[in-house]
Amino acid sequence: PFVDGWDKAGQWLEWKFNVAAAGNYTITQRYIGPIYTSQMESPADITVKPRQYELNGSVVRGLEAYMAPGLNDDWKVSAQRDWQETTLPATVHLKAGLNVLRITSLANGPLTLYELRFTPAKNP
Repeated sequence: PFVDGWDKAGQWLEWKFNVAAAGNYTITQRYIGPIYTSQMESPADITVKPRQYELNGSVVRGLEAYMAPGLNDDWKVSAQRDWQETTLPATVHLKAGLNVLRITSLANGPLTLYELRFTPAKNP
């Protein structure tokens, strides 16, 4: 998926997708957080705001209010607009067949999402 301008509290995105084999999967997302502009006064203006992840109608434990890593510490100098990639801190159980993932923005704050990638989780 490619989503740009996703910046209002309550906005949600939903994907329906099929999986051949049921099992536990990690989710890696590729995204761009907000960039610094001259109207922004503090790092709070440019931090990535929390998103809630739901899978097949249930909130994913550990992703109730997940905040992707934002810009580096030198936020006023670095108007970082490079793609970032992070693996989410919780695994999800996908069923064989149709699955539905919904991500809801919990606060005003932009995020551009380029890719969601599901990878079978490694056994501990």
